[in-house]
Amino acid sequence: MAKALQTNRVSSRKSKQGESSSEPLRTSFKTEDGWSVDIVERRVSFPTADGWTIHGTLTTPVLSTHRRVAAILFLHSPAHEQELFSAHGYPGFARLQAQFVTLRIDIRGRGTSEAPLAFHRLSQEQRDSLHLDVRAALNFLGEQAPVDSRRLAVFAEEISANSAVLGAAGDSRVRALVLLSGRLTANAKEVISSNDQIAILSMVGSDDRVGFRDMTDAFKLSRNATSDIHVFRGLGMATAMFSTWRYNRPREKPLDYVMADWLSGRLNALGSSQEVSFTTEDGWTISADLLSPVSDSRLPAVILVHSSVTDRHMYNQVADQLLAAGFVVLNLDFRGRGKSRNKGNWLELRLQEPDGPAEIGRGYLDVQAAVDFLSSQGNVDSESIGVVGTVIGARYALLGAARDHRIKAVASVIGYVPPPAEQQELANIKAPVLYICSRDLVPVTQAMSSICENGAEKGNALLILDGGAYGYSVFTLNPTLGPTIVKWLKSELNHAQAH
Repeated sequence: MAKALQTNRVSSRKSKQGESSSEPLRTSFKTEDGWSVDIVERRVSFPTADGWTIHGTLTTPVLSTHRRVAAILFLHSPAHEQELFSAHGYPGFARLQAQFVTLRIDIRGRGTSEAPLAFHRLSQEQRDSLHLDVRAALNFLGEQAPVDSRRLAVFAEEISANSAVLGAAGDSRVRALVLLSGRLTANAKEVISSNDQIAILSMVGSDDRVGFRDMTDAFKLSRNATSDIHVFRGLGMATAMFSTWRYNRPREKPLDYVMADWLSGRLNALGSSQEVSFTTEDGWTISADLLSPVSDSRLPAVILVHSSVTDRHMYNQVADQLLAAGFVVLNLDFRGRGKSRNKGNWLELRLQEPDGPAEIGRGYLDVQAAVDFLSSQGNVDSESIGVVGTVIGARYALLGAARDHRIKAVASVIGYVPPPAEQQELANIKAPVLYICSRDLVPVTQAMSSICENGAEKGNALLILDGGAYGYSVFTLNPTLGPTIVKWLKSELNHAQAH
């Protein structure tokens, strides 16, 4: 096993070798190729659904940013223990631990998780429950404060690959799997074939016939376009492949680096996420998710404003599509909805005449405050900010654009019938607007179409969908709508950047 070169080690306590403690231990060193690693480790434990206590080590990188980071779960085979994934082992694991929160565990029956029964004494039924270790570990990992729970990944070798797939089944937080010489049951293969959100990297030696069969099946069955497979000749199996490659091909890129770079690429492509809040000029505290691509450049940004009886989560898929297209995304709960209720509940305010309707009618101030917030972010191009709004969210977005010329593009989904004073105000919006309407919502579609036509010279566009879908259902019933909006915003905001 290749060794990382330690240069400095700082401990928050004195301890005996191998002593388990929940106190943090900070370690700083450089890998053999010069990567700087600065991490804090602590011993942790948690229960599984069937009563086992799983022990592991949680590693958190010391980073200059306060943004939440992706997280990786490491699963060893029954022949190994968690220390296989120490940052002082293969430098590829050190690369990952320097960037992401990681959790390496001893699976039930091994190492510190041996009680009450050693692995070799487990019944087949008990071994079939290894996926419960994975589920418990993913839940523990996702609850850690520094972790962006939208971006979890699992590295697993040999039979633990099966546990990784089954443990991640149905968990939308898991976005990538690395399976090394994996063994997969028919059940696990069915899970892979029914999931398109998890990217899979299969790595296997051609002399490992069982692993070769299952890893090639995993690649063939995966529905994710970024999945990949690497097949090697004469390397054996599991992490020993990393050592054999280094011995035989010292001048070529190590396989543990290939693995680490692929996994870093997948997780970074998903960007970072954090919950933020900001205050409007009339005193509402607006809660939002801020999603950012991993980039050193200033990027265009998009504000998402939901419909009346939903909250920010109606846009989760659209937010991911915008993020993948290179946008910073601010997905907010407008005043009185979701977590933005410091001055009341939106539905209740509607009934509190005369002040309640006026209060919720000023939702365009939420959009303007969102523009202020985005403009203060170092990774946002303040000259390239757009807004997407649905129904009442479209009203807030359109009025926000009419009153704040920093907004350079608006996508109005469904829209509304504006009173006469607002019709003129919307007609004077300087930014291009994409008006998306439902054919069978006749009054709304007529009103929005008329305003769109009056602003054709500014780049306005009209898209009329079949049916009468309203609110969040328009995205459910029209799965291509999100990508259409992303493409239009990309064109308009890139144009704004160029000018």
